[in-house]
Amino acid sequence: MSMMPDAQASSFDFLYKTDNGEIDLIYYYGNSKNIRIPNNYNDVPVTTIDPSCFAANKNIKSATIAEGIEAIY
Repeated sequence: MSMMPDAQASSFDFLYKTDNGEIDLIYYYGNSKNIRIPNNYNDVPVTTIDPSCFAANKNIKSATIAEGIEAIY
């Protein structure tokens, strides 16, 4: 399991961990008011979103979740 912030923060503003070839979104650090959660990043599927991923962000007005997300814990 690894955790890493993305190098291209302007297009993928998430801290995430990878486990078993899948991405779990841990924390959103972007400033966008309307975000889109993709179904994959760098050809690795995004499958889960941690419950505190957006907790500290007061800017978000809407979020679009792509197909393929299996769980929001």
